[in-house]
Amino acid sequence: MSRRDSRRTLSAEKDALGVYLESLLQVRGEEEAAPAPALENAPEPTQGMAEARQTPAPEAEAAPAPAPAMEAETPNLPAVIPSETESDPWEGMPEWGEQPFQALLFNLSGLTMAIPLAELSGVLEWPESITALPNHSPWYLGLVHHLGQNVPVIELAQLVVPERIRERYQPDECQQRRIILIDDGRYGLACDGVDEVITLEPDNVRWRTSRTKRKWLAGTVIERKCALLDACGLAHLLVHGQEEAAG
Repeated sequence: MSRRDSRRTLSAEKDALGVYLESLLQVRGEEEAAPAPALENAPEPTQGMAEARQTPAPEAEAAPAPAPAMEAETPNLPAVIPSETESDPWEGMPEWGEQPFQALLFNLSGLTMAIPLAELSGVLEWPESITALPNHSPWYLGLVHHLGQNVPVIELAQLVVPERIRERYQPDECQQRRIILIDDGRYGLACDGVDEVITLEPDNVRWRTSRTKRKWLAGTVIERKCALLDACGLAHLLVHGQEEAAG
């Protein structure tokens, strides 16, 4: 083959390659799903055409993929913010104990208990009758009518006093039982009698630093050596059941 014929052959191959690439780009622009059939139907290329066909590959690799990069950043945000902004209401001193407060002393199975006046809704005398309801826990005494609503009455000793102490307790025939109202009058706590109202300073109480269990126990009144109850914790106990009650 002469040099002139060789040049004509190379020129024809370049023209054919140009037409092929133009047609390939047009097919990709009109139908993105078409490149695979176009390559399969194309004639087997020479070595020069095979090298030239590799040129579209960088275009496909250059396509950005921002979605995976953005997904890697998002999980860190919600995990940090709640732990810094939300606080556990059962940790440390309750809000009502941050300054001097008054507390009511009352009797329960021979023990003296204290509860802050700020969390009480009233104290009722023992009614002539309590409407019992079937299929309830033993500590659920029934309903008492007060100010136009039926208030559930709870035998508090069965929830917060250990069984061994309850079994040893011998009630006084002259005792005057009372019902202590908490949670805006939604619940009534039966006790064996009320004693007096005292004023406490925050440092008069040995506060519990963590109340993951027995949320109803805020701390201990040091001088009186009695338990200081938290009415909100008691309401929480009544709502969530007896899993935190004393054994």
